[in-house]
Amino acid sequence: MILATAKRAGWRLLISEDGQSGRSLGGVTIVNPFAAEPSPPLAEALGIGWRLTRMPIAACGR
Repeated sequence: MILATAKRAGWRLLISEDGQSGRSLGGVTIVNPFAAEPSPPLAEALGIGWRLTRMPIAACGR
């Protein structure tokens, strides 16, 4: 139901921990923000460079 609503609203990206991250259905790509590997579509949507998202947390000063 959430995916159908996202598609109807014209969304290209659905951020959810449910579903297979990276899978596209009907033009909507599901992205898990908690996945071990950063998602290029999520980084692009947030305006974060791909290299920045791949940095270890320790390198970010945390």
